[in-house]
Parts: sequence; structure tokens; C-alpha cells
Amino acid sequence: MTHPYLLYILIMNCYISKYNFYIIEDNQHYIYNTVSGSILKLSQGLYNYIKSNDRNGIIDNRKLSEKAIKYLIDNRIIYLREKEELSYLEYLYKRDTHDDSFLSMVMLPTLKCNFRCHYCYEKDKNTSLSDSSLNLLKKFFDIQSKKRLFIAVRWSGGEILTYWKQIKELSKSIIESCCQNNCSYVASAISNGSLLTQRIVDEMVECNIKSLQITLDGDQVHHDKVRFYKEGKGSFEQILNNIAIASHKLKVIVRINMDKHNYPSIENLFSTLAKTDINKQNIQLFCKPVLCTAVRTPKNDVFTPEEFYNVELTLLRLSKKYHLPYSFHWGIKGHHTRCAYSGIQGYYLTPNMKLYKCPVYLDQGEGQDNSIGYIDKNADMVISNHSELLKSLSYSPFQNSECLNCKVLPICHGKCPILWENSGRLADSGCIPEKYSIVEKVKYAIRSKIQMNAYNNSGII
Repeated sequence: MTHPYLLYILIMNCYISKYNFYIIEDNQHYIYNTVSGSILKLSQGLYNYIKSNDRNGIIDNRKLSEKAIKYLIDNRIIYLREKEELSYLEYLYKRDTHDDSFLSMVMLPTLKCNFRCHYCYEKDKNTSLSDSSLNLLKKFFDIQSKKRLFIAVRWSGGEILTYWKQIKELSKSIIESCCQNNCSYVASAISNGSLLTQRIVDEMVECNIKSLQITLDGDQVHHDKVRFYKEGKGSFEQILNNIAIASHKLKVIVRINMDKHNYPSIENLFSTLAKTDINKQNIQLFCKPVLCTAVRTPKNDVFTPEEFYNVELTLLRLSKKYHLPYSFHWGIKGHHTRCAYSGIQGYYLTPNMKLYKCPVYLDQGEGQDNSIGYIDKNADMVISNHSELLKSLSYSPFQNSECLNCKVLPICHGKCPILWENSGRLADSGCIPEKYSIVEKVKYAIRSKIQMNAYNNSGII
């Protein structure tokens, strides 16, 4: 007997998702959907039928089996009702934007660094958390662990390993509080990698740090001109060795900062990485263009967003050539907010105990303060700048026509509003590279186990 639900859909038309990508790879037919994240391998007949009707957006259910209809609905390739898809996406966005059952903190316990990278927004800043602030944060996280179901911390700086003893101490305190209060806890970290050792990697595992981001600025020649120690010595060889050490215990996101100087020789870096003793299952290449901040313009010739989209396609080809896993945007799997800026639960905390919604505001220059609040002497989070907080929460991709017509909206959840505004609201500004590269990334995942692993393990954690 046919289930009433299936009987209902058999006599109705269904609406094809706006967010389907049609992919043929190795003579096999796939539909990738950015809402569900599903990559479905279909028969040529079913693939052709859906694709041929994509423009009018409707299929006749009588031409499909009950099993096929259910399979396509479950993976959000088709929908029962018109406009159901967009309302579903907006619901997820608003739900996660205002979900305060979890807390996401990017902790900058120190702004000190043993490097002197000219483009860094923390340049010449040497402050760190005081001992009293460190103790206050232990109390803060204990209070938060009683209120939240989940806490995520990302350790950043400055160079966190110049402050590692204190970070370990605070991490153990957070873990203890979360265990006592039945609150889940996970952490990640950003380091320049120069001070990393096997012992520190083991300690990171003990501190529940699941992933580590380390930056390379091109091959050795270009990297050592930009990321060098205070005394001028290059850091490439040491960092590369430490990436290999970390990759056998942690997920390592190798951030590659790109500009027009290091791009022509970037294949040298890919070749070097491929020959290094890294665990490729735990490595993901995260290539990003160097950006200007509010008060600092890099000496580099930087890429425009449009230029970098084409650059990333070349980087993907190199990844395939050298069998290196390339990262996907963190929103590819189960996240429905853009970043800390657009969620009520996300904050950046600086050594002076001030709270911010975006790191770009840490480099505003004298007389500028876009902090939204602070941690007070009672270890409570105080929101003192409500207008700044409301500004961050008021942006909605569902009020932006460019976002509404973009097939990667379910991945990025809207433009970066700050980059978009700073560009004068130019088209493509504030968008993620996947806007143009997602098909090539999915094709790579279809053909490669290490890239499919990167797809299934996308994100910061």
C-alpha cells in the first residue's frame, strides 16, 4: 500500500532547488546541492530529466518512482512547495544567528609576536593578559559553562606560543568547568608555527585543540622575505618541519597568503609540501589573498576579489597535480551564520578584556573604538555599545539581491558586510571564492579520497 505522504507527492509537481550544481565527472552524473551538502550520483536518465527541467524549476512526479522522489526530497534536490527552500534557509540563518545556547570565543591572550610581518594588524602591539585577567577568565568560563550547552574557543594572537604556559592553564580550567557542568568544549588555534615542538603538539591534544592554522607566504624565497624573525632570519624551513610534526596529531590548516609577488612561483610551494613528511589526511590548504585593513595598506600588490577567483582555480589544479587536499569554506557543512560578526554568540576578546565582533576593528587606529563591550570585574559579559552589536546583527543576506541570486548562499550565508561596505557595495565584494570555484572543488572531491576527506571535515575544527 502506498504511504499517504508518497501518494500526495505522486499527484503533485515538485519544485527543483535553486542550489543544484550539475556535474559530469569520469562519465558519471552527479548533482551537488549547497543546502544539504549532498553529492548524489544519479543515473544518466534521472540526471538529464532534472537538469532539463531546471530552468522552469518544476518536474512532473508521475515520471519518477516513489523511491526516486523520496531520495531527491530527502537530499533537498527538489521540494514540495514553491519558495519552501528560501524560507527554510532564512529560518536556519535567523535561528543560528540568535542561538545563545553556545558560545564562540576567539581569544587573543597576547598580541606579542616573534615575527615582524609587514601586513599584520597586530604589528608593534605587545600587550598580554595580566595575571588578574587570566584568573578572571577562569571564572568567566565557569559561569558560561553553567549557561551554555557548548563552548568553542579559538586561540589566536599575536603568537600564542609566546604565551603557551598561560593558555594551557586557562584551557585546563575551562575543560574542568565544562566537565563539571555538562557543557561540551572544543578548541582550535592559530600559530605562526615557528615555536612548535612535539611536546607542545601533545599538550594541544590534551587541551582539546582539534585543529591548528599555520601560515606560509609562498615558497621559501618569498616566505622568508615576509615572515621572518625579529632579527631578520627566515622561518620557512622551521615552519615546514613543524607542520609535518603537527599533522600527525592534529588537523593542520595551512594558510597560504597570496599576492601578485608570490603567485608566479606558488607551484614551488605545492611541490615542496608534497615532498614533506606530512599526513595528507590531516592537512588542508587554505589559500587567501592578502587584505588591507582600516589603517594598514600592505606593501604587496594585492589581488582584487575578481582576480583571486581565477587564481584559486589555478591553485586547485596544482592541488590535484600534487595530491594535496584543498580546503572548503567552513559553512559547507552544518553552519548557518557567516562568522562571529553575524551571530549573537560570537566574540573576539583582546588582552584588555574588550569584546569585538570582527578582527578588522582591532586595527582602527587612535581615537577609534568599535568594541561592543567587555568582561567586568565580576567576570560578567557587559554589552556597552548596543548600536555596534545591533549593526552586526542587522545585516541579512536575504535583503541583498546579489546574495539571493547566488547559488552558494547556503554555504557562505551572505557577503562579508564589512568588506562589502568598504568597497562601496561593489558586486562580488565580500564573497567567498567558492562562488566561482565550488564545482571544481567538488569534482576534485569526487575523484580523490583525500579531497573528499577535506570536504567531510571542512571548517575550523
